[in-house]
This record gives sequence, structure tokens and C-alpha cells, in this order.
Amino acid sequence: MPDSSGHEREWWGKNEPGLTNEVSKYFSEAGIKAIGADTPGEIAYGNWITHGAQVDNDTAHACVHAALNRLQTDYIDIYYAHRFDATVSLEETFLAFSDLVRQGKVLYVGISEWTADQIAEGAVLARELKVPLATSQPQYSMLWRVMETEIVQACEREGIGQVVWSPLAQGILSGKYMPGQPLPEGSRASTVAGSSFMNRLPSQWMRTEVLAAISLNVILKKRAEYYIIQD
Repeated sequence: MPDSSGHEREWWGKNEPGLTNEVSKYFSEAGIKAIGADTPGEIAYGNWITHGAQVDNDTAHACVHAALNRLQTDYIDIYYAHRFDATVSLEETFLAFSDLVRQGKVLYVGISEWTADQIAEGAVLARELKVPLATSQPQYSMLWRVMETEIVQACEREGIGQVVWSPLAQGILSGKYMPGQPLPEGSRASTVAGSSFMNRLPSQWMRTEVLAAISLNVILKKRAEYYIIQD
């Protein structure tokens, strides 16, 4: 995914073309042509305005144009405002979204980690400016259920769907991290880049009692699958 922040731009920029080629190859082999794409198999990915980046008019347009160029496509399916930007008026943000939708460069708009009040305020502007505000992207998993208190209800009132991130709690719910065992080689928590993130919120889930409960669940599930296959 493309973004407009300083430290992540290079990482995403290097990976998008390769990802696009791989996805294009798969869709082409399957005989699928994405709507609006020039060649069979091309598909557009949504844009992320990431942590701390401004969602002002100039940044929004520049980021979309850069993403379209890198992805080699005509439009972006979902353009995410990734985190609420309190330094820019919401009117400017949604006017930029409206321009991009009207120009056919963006089909739908999404938001990420917005509060219920911010969602409600944004939805009012979206209706006024005819911006198709389609998705909300909150963090959600068995270990992090904050969205259940207000976000779900706010989105239901506004007809906004959920595309959650970290449903496996950064891989912790997969059972890969075992209590009392070294971090698996190549896992996110074992990398330099990933460890800085894992040391914040996910670190509270890396406690022995939590990992033990998850590991037991994985073992029981595998055992149940074994007996089903045997039967």
C-alpha cells in the first residue's frame, strides 16, 4: 500500500510494483480483468495516509497520483485516511476526497482508527459532498475489542462497514509464540523493525498466562481435527 509518511514511504514504494505484478499475474491466469484496468489482471489497492501524516488537500492529491503511477492503474478502489488528522480541518479533508472521487481516481473512501464522534462528523460531510464513505479500519481481535463499545454502533448508523486490522493480534493468536520459548525466527517480534511495535501494545499479550491459554487452544484444535480425520 502507498502512503504519505516519511519513514514508511520508501518501504511501501519498493514493494508495490512487485505486489502489483504478482496480483496481476494471478488475475490474468484466472481470466479476470479488473474494472477500469488497461490490461487483464491489473487491480488497484487503496491508499493509506499513515500515522501522523497530514490529510490536507495537497497531500491527498499528491499521494493518490503517486500511488496511481506506482500501481500502473487508472483508479484506487479504497482510499484510506489512516488516522484522524487534527491539524487539518475535516472540511478540507473531505473536499479533497470529493475532488478525487469526482475525477474518477478514487471509488470509495475509508477511515482508520477514528473515534465514534469523528466518524459521525465525517459521515455528515461525506453525505453533503457525495463522498462514498464505505469502510472503517479499527484494530480488532479477541485480545483487543475496543471497537465494540462505540465504533460498531457509529458505523452501523452511518452504513459503514468494518475492515479490521490485526485480527490475530500481530500473530499472537496464531499460537506461534510459545510460553517460555525463544521467539520464532523470522516472526515479526524477532525482527528489529517489528520488535519496536511489539514492545508497545502487543507486549501486554505476550505474558506467560496469555500465551499458555492460546497454546492450549491450538493444541486442542489440532487434536480435534485429528480425530475428525480419523473418523
